[in-house]
Amino acid sequence: MKQRGFTLIELMVTVVVLAILVTVALPGFNTMIDNQRIQSTQRTMLSAINLARSEATHRNQTVTIASAGGADWEDGISIYTDNDAGGNTAFTGADTLIKDISGAISDAVTVRTDGNAFISFQGNGMLNEAGNTVTMAICDERGPAFGRAINISRVGRASVSTDIASCTP
Repeated sequence: MKQRGFTLIELMVTVVVLAILVTVALPGFNTMIDNQRIQSTQRTMLSAINLARSEATHRNQTVTIASAGGADWEDGISIYTDNDAGGNTAFTGADTLIKDISGAISDAVTVRTDGNAFISFQGNGMLNEAGNTVTMAICDERGPAFGRAINISRVGRASVSTDIASCTP
């Protein structure tokens, strides 16, 4: 009579091979997860920037994006009409809230600008930063080598770059 099944040795060899494969694949999987966190945060911030610019042109009014955490943009953001034509002011009762992203956008990722807690767009869609551009650096604990930057030109166009020198622009 012929028996079917696996021997104990065959089962142990299979488990050892599986353990080796998991050990080799796990670091690559963690890197993929870290990269996805950065890309997700970048997409969230880019969507907020594009929404603010679009609303500014649609309403023909200054629209501001404000960081909930001062220089720490990953703590949440608010997008609102800014009744101060100069823009870059905190939300007041006279302003209209367009969108609020409360809470941490990402726990493991930092989002920094060059010191600004506000980014404003004029009613024509142009950046309202005294003729300056804005750079937003998105990084994690791995540093700028794996980070991304969102660059907002004076005309208000936002573009993404993977070549950043620092996580604090």
